[in-house]
Amino acid sequence: MTAGSRVLVIGYYGDGNTGDEAVLTAMLRGLRRGRPDLRFTVPAYSGDPASLRAAHGVESFPFSDIGRMFDAVDDADLVIVGGGGLLHDYIDPRPETMFTAHHFALSYYCGIPWLASRLGKSVMLYAVGVGPLLYPASRDLTRDAALAADAITVRDAESAAILRGLAGEDLDVEITADAVWQLFPAEGERRERLLADAGIAGRRWLGVAVRNWNVGVDQARWEAELLAGIGPFAARHDLGVLFLPFQHAETGLQNDVDLARRLSGRLRDVPTTVLETPWPPEELAAVLGACELVLAMRLHSLIFACMTGTPFVALDYDPKVPLHARMLDAAPPVLPVGELSADRLRAALERVWSGREDWSRQGRALAATMRKRAARNDELASTLLDRAERALPRRLRHRILAGLREREELRATGQPVEETGSLRAPAWPPAIAAARVSERVSREVRIVAPAFFDPQGERVLRGGAERYLRELARVIASLGFPVEVFQPARQAWVREVDGLRVHGLAVENNAELDRALLATTGSRPLLTVHLAFYTAGAHTPRPALGISHGIYWDDPASQTRSQFRWHRAQALQSLDYHDVAVSVDTNTINWVGAMSARLAEKMVYLPNFVDLAEFRPGPPRRGDTVAILFPRRLVAARGFWLVAEILPHVLADHPRVEMHFVGEASGAEEAEVRRLADRTPGRVQWRSLPPERMSEAYAAADIVLIPSLHSEGTSLSLLEAQATGRAVIATRIGGLPDMILDGFNGLLIEPDAAALRAALERLIRCPDLRAHLARHGIETVQRFAIDRWRASWRDLLRTFLPVERDVMDDTRFPDETSVRTRLFEVEGTLARARAETAEREIGARLLLYERDARIGERDARIDERDARIDALEGEKRVLAERLEVIDRERTALRDQLTALERTLAHRVVSRFWRVKRRLFPEGSRRRKFYRLGRRVVGKLLGAGDTEGPEGS
Repeated sequence: MTAGSRVLVIGYYGDGNTGDEAVLTAMLRGLRRGRPDLRFTVPAYSGDPASLRAAHGVESFPFSDIGRMFDAVDDADLVIVGGGGLLHDYIDPRPETMFTAHHFALSYYCGIPWLASRLGKSVMLYAVGVGPLLYPASRDLTRDAALAADAITVRDAESAAILRGLAGEDLDVEITADAVWQLFPAEGERRERLLADAGIAGRRWLGVAVRNWNVGVDQARWEAELLAGIGPFAARHDLGVLFLPFQHAETGLQNDVDLARRLSGRLRDVPTTVLETPWPPEELAAVLGACELVLAMRLHSLIFACMTGTPFVALDYDPKVPLHARMLDAAPPVLPVGELSADRLRAALERVWSGREDWSRQGRALAATMRKRAARNDELASTLLDRAERALPRRLRHRILAGLREREELRATGQPVEETGSLRAPAWPPAIAAARVSERVSREVRIVAPAFFDPQGERVLRGGAERYLRELARVIASLGFPVEVFQPARQAWVREVDGLRVHGLAVENNAELDRALLATTGSRPLLTVHLAFYTAGAHTPRPALGISHGIYWDDPASQTRSQFRWHRAQALQSLDYHDVAVSVDTNTINWVGAMSARLAEKMVYLPNFVDLAEFRPGPPRRGDTVAILFPRRLVAARGFWLVAEILPHVLADHPRVEMHFVGEASGAEEAEVRRLADRTPGRVQWRSLPPERMSEAYAAADIVLIPSLHSEGTSLSLLEAQATGRAVIATRIGGLPDMILDGFNGLLIEPDAAALRAALERLIRCPDLRAHLARHGIETVQRFAIDRWRASWRDLLRTFLPVERDVMDDTRFPDETSVRTRLFEVEGTLARARAETAEREIGARLLLYERDARIGERDARIDERDARIDALEGEKRVLAERLEVIDRERTALRDQLTALERTLAHRVVSRFWRVKRRLFPEGSRRRKFYRLGRRVVGKLLGAGDTEGPEGS
């Protein structure tokens, strides 16, 4: 091969698993040692390829980006699968996802190398671990990958035996060692700095490297036994307990950090520390090596212990753990996690503690041996890189890959795709065409739900979907058919509530439900109803009916390009697994129609319901307060944080306003609603009510808020609020515009805080508008009556269920003629239903147009009145200005009059004194006259100056 050869590495990388990151670090270091010009591409198993690029200097992209995956295969000179324990299964590998954006686990680890081999690329299984393989399809996939490989190395003899048992005894497999054995933990000053930075220097530690594990075992039980074992042991030997998480992921079984925190919090009598942040492999190995003893459940914690000479006790949750532990000359204690007891654990720890120097010596010796064997992996990879070019001609490779791309594009747009033989290329792996399980047909109808109880089966959930399920089950039962409900669970259980039997199936995800259901029951139902249509998959038995409760991928987290493409593909593919899909809103139907005309033909509009006997208008609220109600779960999707943002301002501006939150809450939402209630006691209230008591909440309210931000269909809460005669504010999200005509039966707003506050202020200040909206809300909600909803569902179900004739023979499928007849009946009924729906919609819209016209006339009159009021206000302002001018003029005239009066008085006085001098001589008569004159002058001058010009 030429310089700068490209290597594509397939594995579980980029998802925060320290063991796998250690494998990749060792592999890249070993291959680059002799070939520094190699260029590596490592697809990220998570959505964060940037971390792989930064940590390892490789090209990376999300492994679900199937277009770039095909390009990487085409460009590669060598495709490596490994290392580590990739070839195992604990869930169905779903081989139908091979070469699609939805491939995962074995369909990814085996499908890509098989494709590379068919394109003439060199393929190597690099130090892989194999098993357990529980599903037949998993064994087929693994066999195909082994036969496609040009070189195979495995890390233990049992893996080699499994591969030879699948692909033949002559399969060339070489037993080497896990690549991680080639790493060197940090030592000396670097190690001391690491310990100091972690805050664990200066104390002796018992290291604990455990993971979540509930597959076939009771995790709560083994956790309790583990704590009861390590606590007394650590206290006796004056050890702290240091938890060493090996995977930092958000999903259940992969979240070591949450498990470590939980265990640490339950250890009361000994010091504990959790290394919560991810550490590079060689640094984590150094920290583990600083421990006196390690309890190792993660395989690579066991390998790190041997490399650093740290004694360990192993917890067996997977065959790979005891296989590696027994490589030591004298096998250390290995305790099955499902049978763990505190006494056995303490005894094992004491045994290793007493001989820890010997165990340390054995571990270091094993590490030296395995390090040499692991180097063989890189030698074989280099041999394949030096091999002569043997790839197919580029034109042929591109034709094959173009066919795969076209098939994936068709699948993403909802078009039918042939799964086999579509490329006219070498045959697909046998696992793609897995044999179907023979089925019997039972008389029941099965409802598959994402959740009805919590995963433990201890608590019935309260929400719109659960209420929908109950009502639908009653409709089916009224037709004379038994109903069984199935949902995912952590372990199998059966519960019964209100006469409804609910089964919890121990599956990892929704896609496994139908297959697990068939394996559990051994029969196919008359009809499968998926309460959430997206839970359907390739194993969904027909006939199948799905329900869409609104577009669920309009949340901000789904708006990245990769996430949106994934949700779009999943939605369209899930719809394809159904015969009919019921949508509660027109928003979803319009979206499907834009994506696929063929799938749009399956859609039936059947909006949500309200029980008008339970939710009915009551008397107006008494008192002078205005009560606002938020009648939903307190979560971000339902607009809780919008309300929390504006509520303090609304309460401050309106002292008569109260806020009622009625719904379940947890986490940050619970803390915030409690803070709001504490800050304004009596004015903010929070409680949770069962569905049958929600009418109490509406009766105590004036205004109801439905400020959804995403994932909304036709809200049951909105219908209930309208039925009880309350004014509603809703956002223009999902199916809410199907139910609200802005200004007629509610206020429809943009989904932001400013719009919500403005609408709320408007309704608080205008009781007449509240009454107007409430009155029309009562009128329009009649079309959503539960009786009409039940009748529509009965009509739809009759097209699938043999209501008036015998049930089909439950030992075989119906013949083709009866199937075609049934399909014609279904299509005819659906056509009539669509016509009736269209007719009802036209009638409703005409009625609404007529009401809109009346509202327009009323608004015109209101505008005219407002214009007259504005004109009068203008005249009033002009008159006020004129009055001000007149007042100023009057004041000026009064001042002038006063001045004239004083002038006149002075003139009279002057005249008086002149007359007095002429008429009266000096003497008494003059003094008497003078006193009389002073009184007269004083009156004239208003008690002013009465002195004459000559004095007294």
